[in-house]
Amino acid sequence: MNPSDGGEHGRLLNVSRVKRVLADAGADVLIGTTPGNVTYCSGFYSSVQWRRPSVQCFTVIDGENPESVHTIIPHGELDRLLQQGLSRDGVITYGNMPYDVSADAVEDLGKGAFSALLHSRGDCADPLECLTTLICSRGWQKAVIAVDEHGTSFQTFKHLRTTFPKMTIIPGYELLLRIRSIKTDEEVRRIRRATWVAEGAVVSAIDELKCGSTEMRIADHIHSFILSHGGFPSFTQVGTGKRSALANAEPSRAVIEYGDVVRFDVGCRLDYYCSDIAATAVIGKASSGTREQYNALQAGFSRILELVRAGVSASFLFEEGMDTVHRHGIEQYERLHLGHGLGIEGYEPPMLSPDCDVVLEAGMVLCVETPYYVLGRHGLQIEETILVTEDGCERLALLGRPLFEVEDA
Repeated sequence: MNPSDGGEHGRLLNVSRVKRVLADAGADVLIGTTPGNVTYCSGFYSSVQWRRPSVQCFTVIDGENPESVHTIIPHGELDRLLQQGLSRDGVITYGNMPYDVSADAVEDLGKGAFSALLHSRGDCADPLECLTTLICSRGWQKAVIAVDEHGTSFQTFKHLRTTFPKMTIIPGYELLLRIRSIKTDEEVRRIRRATWVAEGAVVSAIDELKCGSTEMRIADHIHSFILSHGGFPSFTQVGTGKRSALANAEPSRAVIEYGDVVRFDVGCRLDYYCSDIAATAVIGKASSGTREQYNALQAGFSRILELVRAGVSASFLFEEGMDTVHRHGIEQYERLHLGHGLGIEGYEPPMLSPDCDVVLEAGMVLCVETPYYVLGRHGLQIEETILVTEDGCERLALLGRPLFEVEDA
């Protein structure tokens, strides 16, 4: 499977970064195992693995030739791979998927890519047999292999060490996160589209706000908007009034009343990539206290955007953002972080936190946020997605983050 092809989509895998990261780690081969890493490396989205992480899928990358990726999947997922427009080349399947085959199917499928479905048995009995066969065929028995330890079992490591005693195995998960931290153009395109859909859903929901409506009704509107624009809701937080101060405000039957603050924190997945945006609205006019607090949060948020660029550390941005909020009137403001990376997963490194000394690089995508939760009163939140550039950042959203004031109809 060639990641530079990616079926009907463009490249996800950052090939040049793979070479550099593996060379720095002294690794010859990289094996991805988690659902996110499998999709990133191969372009293949296994909904079975995303739903049932115990299902084993592997992507195997040769550090000397990362353009060619070998992918190991259940034979029952082969039709999904073909429907995604991906090549069968480099794909090894295991297990069985019995089909009843009609004469028409033999004629219809026999000459096309789906002809592989006419064979009910995979190439191997199980995923470890697939992996063993591939390693032997490529001469990697004595190689240094980095294995993503977060998506496979102890049995995999035991099998590799027993079968290949001269092989050196090192952890691969952090290496994959390092590779994924710099987005390709195709990844940015997908994140931008997912951000536009989530943002459009929230703006549309704000237009629908009125007294007497409920959080659940507003959440349903958000979900419908996302689905109608080709995305899938990944999380939806809608909190009104005092419930807006809940950090994880699950939509309830709470009724929206005049004067309420309504806080939104919404994400969706589009073309397998995530979005994460937030907005705050007030039914009627915001009080002076609410406005002052929001302005302080916006000042901290704007300060981070002013300073962000390649070469700046994540911890420095956190310190500057916090200091700015404090100086603008919320002296008691506390946060564990003021943002995080975003990509094929909703939370990725780096974190904009006091103990994260990662130096930003051009091509990183970050969610910058300044939430503020006052239990018994309200919650306010600003969050937006940006692309780090050499001399600043590009905002991927279409509009700023004002405090929306909604006059009830």
